[in-house]
Amino acid sequence: MTELHLPEGGRAARLLAQVDACWLDLVAGLPLRLRDLARQASTFQGTAGGPEPFRGPSAMNPGITCTPWLFWEIAQPLDDGDVVSLAFAGSLVVLASVLLDHLVDGQAEFPGETALLHQALYEAGTARLRARLPGHHLFWQDLERLGAEHVAGLAAERHAQQHPEQLSFERFLSLVPAKFSPIAATMAAFVYALGRPEWLPPIEASIKRLAVASQLLDDLGDWEEDLQQRHLTFFLACLAPAEVWLGPSWPAAEDIQQRIDDDWFDIKSMDTVREWLEGSLQAVAGLECARWKEYLNGYQALAGQHLIRYKARHMLHIIEPLVR
Repeated sequence: MTELHLPEGGRAARLLAQVDACWLDLVAGLPLRLRDLARQASTFQGTAGGPEPFRGPSAMNPGITCTPWLFWEIAQPLDDGDVVSLAFAGSLVVLASVLLDHLVDGQAEFPGETALLHQALYEAGTARLRARLPGHHLFWQDLERLGAEHVAGLAAERHAQQHPEQLSFERFLSLVPAKFSPIAATMAAFVYALGRPEWLPPIEASIKRLAVASQLLDDLGDWEEDLQQRHLTFFLACLAPAEVWLGPSWPAAEDIQQRIDDDWFDIKSMDTVREWLEGSLQAVAGLECARWKEYLNGYQALAGQHLIRYKARHMLHIIEPLVR
C-alpha cells in the first residue's frame, strides 16, 4: 500500500529505470571498498550484511528516494534529461543522509567506509544539482537550510538519548521532521527548476508531517527490538520514568507490555499517527499529486489495520476473564 506503482512501459517507469542505471554507473566508478559497500542493500537498510544487492534508488521506500514519481504531476513537465538528472542528484543527497543517520545511530557495520561513502554520495549529488541549478540560484539557500535542519535533528536525537527526561512530545516534534529534511531537498530542486518555488512549503510540510506519523508507527511496531538494543524512542520514553532509562538495567518487555495494556497506549499512539497523516494530506490539498495522496492513504490504511488489531487485543483481554 506504500509502494510505488508505475504503468509498465510508460514514461515514468522508463525514467526511474534510467535513474537506477545512473546509480550503477556511479557505483562502478567508486573506489573498490566503497563500491562493494554501495552494492549491498544492508548498507542503506542499517542492518547486518547480507547477500541482497542494492539496485538503486527505486529499491528504497519511494517516500525516501522516489518523491518525483510520487509528485509526478509536478515533475513530468520537465524534459526527460532534467527529470533523471534532478531525481538522481536528489536521491544521492538523500542516500547520503541515510548513511549519516546510520552512523549516528551506530547501525553502520563498517563506520569508516560508510563515512567515506556518505561523503562521496553527497558530493556527487550536489555537483549534479549545481550543473542544473547554478550557484546563485535560491535553491541553494533551501538546500543549506534543509541540511542544517537534518544535522540539528540528529544532534537533538543523540542528546535526547542521553537525557530521556527531555524527550517530550514537543522535542520529538522538533527532531523527527528534521530527519526528513533531505527528502524535501529533491522536491525543492524540482519546483525551482519549474519556476514554482511557492509549491515547496506545502510539499515540505506534507513530507515532515508524514515523518512524525511514520516514526511513531515504526516506534510502536519495533518497540521490543528497540528495547532489546537499548535504543530509546519517544514511545518507550513514555512508558517508564526517565531515571529508569538511565540505569544499567532497562525494564523487561513484559513490564512494558503491561504498561501499554493498562493505558491503552498503543491505541492512543495510533490515533496520533492517523492525526498526523491527515495533516500530511491536508498540507497538499491544493496541489495535484495523486500518487503522493495515494501513498499517504496507504499509510492510513496500514495504520487502520494496526488499530483494529490493537483494539481486538484489548477487547480479548477484557472478555477473557468473563468466559473462564
